[in-house]
Amino acid sequence: RHDLLRARLELADGEPAFRIAPSIAAADVLTVHGDVRPADGALPSVALTSSPLWRVVLWPAGSASSVLEIVVHHIIADAASMGILFSDLAVALAGRTLPAPASHFADYVRWLESRWQGEERARALREWKERLDGAPALLDLPLDKRRPARQSFTGDTLSLDLDPPAVMRLRELARRAKATPFAAWTALVGAGLGRQ
Repeated sequence: RHDLLRARLELADGEPAFRIAPSIAAADVLTVHGDVRPADGALPSVALTSSPLWRVVLWPAGSASSVLEIVVHHIIADAASMGILFSDLAVALAGRTLPAPASHFADYVRWLESRWQGEERARALREWKERLDGAPALLDLPLDKRRPARQSFTGDTLSLDLDPPAVMRLRELARRAKATPFAAWTALVGAGLGRQ
């Protein structure tokens, strides 16, 4: 029904590209647990290289209820698309039939690409070039180490464990702002960098 839920990311001519599978098996997405969810249990992660880019986890929560967790990689969903997904899920769980979608993500991409043809694309590029004219080639951010003499784009990973109450506060902040936890983290990092 939703193309991006069947998407995988791969390299095509050295560039990332979505490939949409015709279907996916429930076993590729769904995990059903027999035990109650641990209070401090972490959500499953969804790697950018995985396929599909989302997971559903079902936990028993008593004699007549369950906990359903849906974890979606941010590259295929934002707050608006999650609203659509949850709305569709509510219709399906109520036993009603979902109408055919009015459009698909590929339709939106085609529309967007058609907008960026000819003069409109040239105008937008000129506008951005004017806005960025005179911008520094390299940002002079406060660093705790000197920049290397030769620039490379080699990255690194920094892992840190957050205490569960801090994670819950972040999730609540994101929920109140109708944003994803990723967006809330990005805002917090931006606010932290802004204080430097």
